[in-house]
Amino acid sequence: MKSIILIGMPGSGKTTVGMELAKYLDLELHDTDSIIESHYGFTIENWIKNRQSEFREIEYQLLKKLSTGGNIISCGGGIIENPNSMEILKHNFTIWLKTSTEILTSRILSTPRPVYNMDDDIEDQIKNLLSRRILRYSDSSLLSVDTGILTTEEVVHVVQHVWRSFFSNNLR
Repeated sequence: MKSIILIGMPGSGKTTVGMELAKYLDLELHDTDSIIESHYGFTIENWIKNRQSEFREIEYQLLKKLSTGGNIISCGGGIIENPNSMEILKHNFTIWLKTSTEILTSRILSTPRPVYNMDDDIEDQIKNLLSRRILRYSDSSLLSVDTGILTTEEVVHVVQHVWRSFFSNNLR
């Protein structure tokens, strides 16, 4: 069984949706950023600022390992920065959780994320980062769901419905 992999910008709802989806489908959730932080003892902020290429390789190896087990995987927003990771995403049931820059800005201001400099204009940083990543998110995913217009429960319903349809059609 292929894994359900959630990708998207920081603040798009990957962890929140992942937790609810895991409960609903009775599957295990793996958050790549949390796993890397706990295993290596470095914060994601530290990795991004000081050892980004090493971080992307570790992230890829972890994704490669987790994606074989029919899990739910919540990836860091930059997972698509590594072409090897993108290949894994393309061969799984990858969902791009997206939303408007205004909503992302609001979420980031309430819960800061490591890729943003909180002293600068957050919305401009989000727009710049999204413009660099948008095609990779699109190319790596089977489906995109807007977490700014749907509730978490509605997103879970859409994802599980498409997932079940996908697997029932591909098992024939």
